[in-house]
Amino acid sequence: MNKKSVIVALGIIIAIVLLILLIVYSSKPVNYAVVDLPTDNFIDNQSSKSHLDTVVAIGMEELGISGCSIRIRDMNDQLRNNPGASGLELGAAIFGSGNSYLIYVDPSINKKEIITVISHELIHLRQYFSEDLKVLNGSMGIVKWKGEEISVLNLDYNLRPWEIEAFAEQEDLSRGITGILLPEN
Repeated sequence: MNKKSVIVALGIIIAIVLLILLIVYSSKPVNYAVVDLPTDNFIDNQSSKSHLDTVVAIGMEELGISGCSIRIRDMNDQLRNNPGASGLELGAAIFGSGNSYLIYVDPSINKKEIITVISHELIHLRQYFSEDLKVLNGSMGIVKWKGEEISVLNLDYNLRPWEIEAFAEQEDLSRGITGILLPEN
């Protein structure tokens, strides 16, 4: 199998596992543990889900990132069905650079699944914060990834190196956040 087939197969497997987890856990109420939230970042939760700032705050602490301003909003249909995502329906998206970020999240995602979704976006935040990933020209779809200019318009979502890295690292971050907010799981 070539590299593209392996990545596509891996993406399908991850989607199936997430679907199974969604089905298994969607009927059980989920309550996060009471925790002292870190105050190293300013997090403004403007979404309809009051728990998202908690997930983001714990995730940022797990990543060791401080000094950022992060606004969280509900995702709209235009973003959810973004053609730049190669036909995928997005559960979240992040925009920003330096120390200022905006995270859009699909409000229909449940409390367990949202930890993985937010973990993925926080990996992107770390990529932007470290300047491994930079948007050079958003309207033209040009980014710089670890020093190399790449056109996202000609590159399938699952083949984008920053997405490959985010999918590879999101589970470790998700486990760390889950261990703090859902210690009984």
